[in-house]
Amino acid sequence: MDSPEKFIEDYVSGLSTTTIDPSKPLWDVHLLNLRTAEAAAVGVLRMHHSLGDGTSLMSLLLASILNLHDPESLPTVPVKKRRSDF
Repeated sequence: MDSPEKFIEDYVSGLSTTTIDPSKPLWDVHLLNLRTAEAAAVGVLRMHHSLGDGTSLMSLLLASILNLHDPESLPTVPVKKRRSDF
């Protein structure tokens, strides 16, 4: 092969023009056993945008409920304490 980098570029470009079958998992893993100047082989992970959207929403949720006094603690959801009339 004359240019593995060009082949990989064309391969990934071709992946971006096809759709992911919704009856299968919403991701593809493509392993290309091609030696390039920077790698012994190449892996391409293609995911449906909804997986990224869900991850972004979960990150936003977790970031909004972190404890500022102890950032290493697990996130908790604030609960309003009820006033007791004893």
